[in-house]
Amino acid sequence: MQLDIVLVGSGNVAASIGPALQQRGHRILQLFSRTHEHAAKLGSELGTAYTNRIEEILPNAGFYLLCLKDDA
Repeated sequence: MQLDIVLVGSGNVAASIGPALQQRGHRILQLFSRTHEHAAKLGSELGTAYTNRIEEILPNAGFYLLCLKDDA
C-alpha cells in the first residue's frame, strides 16, 4: 500500500526517513519546515513540494509524519 505523506520537519530524522519511505514506494507530497532554506534544501533533495508556512501544509495527505527534535 502506497502512503501519501507530508513530512513536518527538515532535520536529520526527516532527511533519513524521507528517502527510506520513497525507496519503499511511498510518496512524499510535501515537506514543511519553519526555515525556508531548510525546507528548500530537503524538498529539492526529495524532489517534493515544500513550504515554511504552516497554513500551506496540504490537507489531503493520508499520513503526517512529525520529524521534530526531542525538545520540541
